[in-house]
Amino acid sequence: MAGVAGLLTSALVKIVGDKLGSTIGQQANLVWNFSRDLEDMKDTLESMAAVLKYAERRRI
Repeated sequence: MAGVAGLLTSALVKIVGDKLGSTIGQQANLVWNFSRDLEDMKDTLESMAAVLKYAERRRI
């Protein structure tokens, strides 16, 4: 009986560990992508500011 309980416990621990590892990987991926998205937005805003500044100079 103890052998069966040990096997079930071992299987449960493996499943929980796999799920936890997967979740941690997904969270890390979200953080990485968010940082990249913020950098892309910053670059876009800097480009827009440069275009607006150029357009303002051309208007004068």
